[in-house]
Amino acid sequence: IRGAAYERLFVFECMARGLYPHEPTLEPPCHDMIVMDVEGNMTVTQVKSTTVPSRWRGRKSRKYAVKAVCNNGRTKLSDSIVDVLAIYVPAKAVWYLIPTRFITGRSVALRPHLAKSKGSYEKYKGEWSVFGVTSDLLTYEDGPAR
Repeated sequence: IRGAAYERLFVFECMARGLYPHEPTLEPPCHDMIVMDVEGNMTVTQVKSTTVPSRWRGRKSRKYAVKAVCNNGRTKLSDSIVDVLAIYVPAKAVWYLIPTRFITGRSVALRPHLAKSKGSYEKYKGEWSVFGVTSDLLTYEDGPAR
Protein backbone atom coordinates (compact mmCIF):
# COMPACT_ATOMS: atom_id res chain seq x y z
CA ILE A 1 0.00 0.00 0.00
CA ARG A 2 2.85 2.39 0.79
CA GLY A 3 4.29 2.01 -2.70
CA ALA A 4 0.97 2.96 -4.28
CA ALA A 5 0.65 5.94 -1.94
CA TYR A 6 4.10 7.24 -2.85
CA GLU A 7 3.33 6.78 -6.55
CA ARG A 8 0.27 9.03 -5.99
CA LEU A 9 2.50 11.57 -4.26
CA PHE A 10 4.89 11.41 -7.21
CA VAL A 11 1.98 12.13 -9.59
CA PHE A 12 1.03 15.15 -7.48
CA GLU A 13 4.60 16.45 -7.37
CA CYS A 14 4.90 16.09 -11.17
CA MET A 15 1.63 17.91 -11.78
CA ALA A 16 2.66 20.68 -9.37
CA ARG A 17 5.64 21.31 -11.66
CA GLY A 18 3.72 21.27 -14.93
CA LEU A 19 4.84 17.74 -15.81
CA TYR A 20 2.45 15.12 -17.18
CA PRO A 21 2.83 11.68 -15.53
CA HIS A 22 1.33 8.76 -17.45
CA GLU A 23 0.77 5.36 -15.90
CA PRO A 24 0.64 2.24 -18.07
CA THR A 25 -2.59 0.26 -18.10
CA LEU A 26 -0.76 -2.98 -17.35
CA GLU A 27 2.14 -3.41 -14.92
CA PRO A 28 5.33 -3.36 -17.02
CA PRO A 29 8.34 -5.17 -15.57
CA CYS A 30 10.62 -2.19 -14.95
CA HIS A 31 8.78 1.12 -14.78
CA ASP A 32 5.84 2.81 -13.09
CA MET A 33 5.39 5.99 -15.10
CA ILE A 34 6.30 7.89 -18.20
CA VAL A 35 6.72 11.57 -17.42
CA MET A 36 6.23 14.10 -20.20
CA ASP A 37 7.52 17.66 -19.92
CA VAL A 38 5.85 20.77 -21.37
CA GLU A 39 7.72 20.30 -24.66
CA GLY A 40 6.60 16.68 -25.09
CA ASN A 41 9.87 14.97 -24.09
CA MET A 42 9.23 11.66 -22.31
CA THR A 43 11.15 10.05 -19.46
CA VAL A 44 10.59 6.43 -18.36
CA THR A 45 10.53 6.41 -14.56
CA GLN A 46 10.65 3.86 -11.73
CA VAL A 47 9.23 5.15 -8.42
CA LYS A 48 10.48 3.69 -5.12
CA SER A 49 10.65 4.69 -1.48
CA THR A 50 12.74 3.88 1.56
CA THR A 51 11.37 4.28 5.04
CA VAL A 52 14.11 3.24 7.46
CA PRO A 53 17.88 3.47 7.47
CA SER A 54 19.44 0.23 6.28
CA ARG A 55 21.15 -2.22 8.60
CA TRP A 56 24.74 -3.39 8.31
CA ARG A 57 26.01 -6.30 10.38
CA GLY A 58 22.95 -6.02 12.58
CA ARG A 59 23.49 -2.36 13.39
CA LYS A 60 21.52 0.63 12.21
CA SER A 61 23.34 2.30 9.33
CA ARG A 62 23.67 5.97 8.51
CA LYS A 63 22.13 5.59 5.06
CA TYR A 64 18.82 4.84 3.39
CA ALA A 65 19.12 2.20 0.69
CA VAL A 66 17.02 1.27 -2.33
CA LYS A 67 17.56 -1.59 -4.75
CA ALA A 68 18.15 -0.32 -8.28
CA VAL A 69 16.89 -3.45 -10.00
CA CYS A 70 13.78 -4.79 -11.69
CA ASN A 71 12.50 -8.15 -12.99
CA ASN A 72 12.80 -9.62 -9.48
CA GLY A 73 16.40 -8.48 -9.17
CA ARG A 74 17.56 -9.93 -12.48
CA THR A 75 18.05 -6.60 -14.28
CA LYS A 76 19.91 -3.51 -13.09
CA LEU A 77 17.90 -0.36 -13.81
CA SER A 78 20.91 1.04 -15.66
CA ASP A 79 20.57 -1.88 -18.11
CA SER A 80 16.81 -1.41 -18.60
CA ILE A 81 14.62 1.08 -20.47
CA VAL A 82 14.24 3.17 -17.30
CA ASP A 83 15.65 6.71 -17.58
CA VAL A 84 15.10 7.95 -14.01
CA LEU A 85 14.84 6.31 -10.60
CA ALA A 86 12.61 8.48 -8.39
CA ILE A 87 13.10 7.71 -4.70
CA TYR A 88 11.04 9.20 -1.88
CA VAL A 89 12.37 9.29 1.69
CA PRO A 90 9.27 9.98 3.80
CA ALA A 91 11.20 10.47 7.05
CA LYS A 92 12.81 13.53 5.47
CA ALA A 93 10.02 14.38 2.97
CA VAL A 94 12.51 14.52 0.12
CA TRP A 95 12.69 13.14 -3.43
CA TYR A 96 15.83 11.96 -5.20
CA LEU A 97 15.53 11.93 -8.99
CA ILE A 98 18.50 9.98 -10.30
CA PRO A 99 19.21 9.34 -14.00
CA THR A 100 19.82 5.59 -14.22
CA ARG A 101 22.85 6.05 -16.48
CA PHE A 102 24.68 7.31 -13.36
CA ILE A 103 23.73 4.32 -11.19
CA THR A 104 26.66 1.94 -11.24
CA GLY A 105 25.53 -0.81 -8.87
CA ARG A 106 22.46 -2.79 -7.89
CA SER A 107 21.52 -0.41 -5.07
CA VAL A 108 21.54 3.27 -4.22
CA ALA A 109 22.60 4.67 -0.83
CA LEU A 110 21.14 8.00 0.29
CA ARG A 111 21.96 10.22 3.25
CA PRO A 112 19.28 12.93 3.38
CA HIS A 113 19.74 13.40 7.13
CA LEU A 114 23.38 14.51 6.74
CA ALA A 115 23.51 18.14 5.61
CA LYS A 116 27.12 17.92 4.41
CA SER A 117 26.88 14.48 2.82
CA LYS A 118 29.14 14.00 -0.19
CA GLY A 119 27.33 10.84 -1.29
CA SER A 120 27.32 10.35 -5.05
CA TYR A 121 23.55 10.71 -5.34
CA GLU A 122 23.03 13.72 -3.05
CA LYS A 123 23.24 16.09 -6.03
CA TYR A 124 19.98 14.57 -7.32
CA LYS A 125 18.02 15.54 -4.19
CA GLY A 126 14.99 17.51 -5.42
CA GLU A 127 16.45 17.65 -8.94
CA TRP A 128 13.17 17.75 -10.91
CA SER A 129 14.98 19.20 -13.93
CA VAL A 130 15.95 15.62 -14.91
CA PHE A 131 12.48 15.49 -16.48
CA GLY A 132 13.16 18.44 -18.77
CA VAL A 133 11.28 21.72 -18.83
CA THR A 134 9.11 22.30 -15.75
CA SER A 135 7.00 25.19 -14.55
CA ASP A 136 5.93 25.50 -10.93
CA LEU A 137 2.15 25.60 -10.92
CA LEU A 138 1.84 25.60 -7.14
CA THR A 139 3.55 27.77 -4.59
CA TYR A 140 4.91 26.36 -1.35
CA GLU A 141 1.72 27.44 0.43
CA ASP A 142 -0.41 25.41 -2.00
CA GLY A 143 1.09 22.02 -1.23
CA PRO A 144 4.08 19.87 -0.32
CA ALA A 145 6.00 20.35 -3.60
CA ARG A 146 9.72 20.57 -2.82
